[in-house]
Amino acid sequence: MHRDMPAVVHAARFSSRLAAAMHARHGGRVMIASAAAAYASLQDGTVVALVRRDADPPPTAVIVPQVPDMSQLAPHAAALTLSPGGLVVGGAEITAADWWSPRQVVQARPDGDAAALLRRLRRSTPQSDFEAELTNTVVRRIDEAAARWALGDGAGSRTSLLSILGLGPGSTPAGDDAIAGFLIGLRAFDRHAFDGSDRLDDVASDIAGTARTRTTTVSAGLLREAADGYCAPSLGRAVDALAADFAGSALQRERLLAGLLAVGHTSGSATAAGLLAAIRCAGTHASTHSPHTVRTSWAPLT
Repeated sequence: MHRDMPAVVHAARFSSRLAAAMHARHGGRVMIASAAAAYASLQDGTVVALVRRDADPPPTAVIVPQVPDMSQLAPHAAALTLSPGGLVVGGAEITAADWWSPRQVVQARPDGDAAALLRRLRRSTPQSDFEAELTNTVVRRIDEAAARWALGDGAGSRTSLLSILGLGPGSTPAGDDAIAGFLIGLRAFDRHAFDGSDRLDDVASDIAGTARTRTTTVSAGLLREAADGYCAPSLGRAVDALAADFAGSALQRERLLAGLLAVGHTSGSATAAGLLAAIRCAGTHASTHSPHTVRTSWAPLT
């Protein structure tokens, strides 16, 4: 720990998703430590994120106040130990002052105009040639997964999703971001589940389990949360903005959707592609099952 860092950091807010791991006193090691955030992996696969107050916290985050540089608090490979009262990492003790509850999406009816707006915003987001090529590849695969899902082919959809697992650079590859957006989008907007091994729970669980050996530790942890319907606030707000019962103004809706696209270099765009694919699944199902869900035609995103 940096000599200027406090030995005890008080008033940290712990995610309620960490309560079980804290009770069990799980331990792990820091995998990534930067000025903005630090991520530690526990023995059970849970990823603990240490983030500043102004961050977009993942579902298993500890929000630490008044820490200008997280890398000083949690150097790479430092041991981390959870306890019912908080955690110890890099020589610093972080005590739990209170809890915050991460967002778990609920079912809603998608708004066709809001989806069209997100599609336009995503297409207009500036990207380098490499980023554009990567996201286009991801979009094609996620579109294929969605088409198979809409036809009731859960196994085929799973195969398409696995083909982009870990695709792309960074701690959360673009392929994983698209998968997360797709899983969250299905939780929110597709009211139809399939029987047996094709149910969403089974497909999502399989993706999360495979991710532990196919992608980064951080991304695998986030996919595990997405499989259960949990997401960061930026994604949750975008889901709200895509719902037909959104109570805000048109400007507020656009700002929330633009906020998702502003995340990372490719993360926001790829996540949005997953959401849009899920909404088209809901529209396809609506054409034969429900008069209340927006009908959409099946067309490529790109």
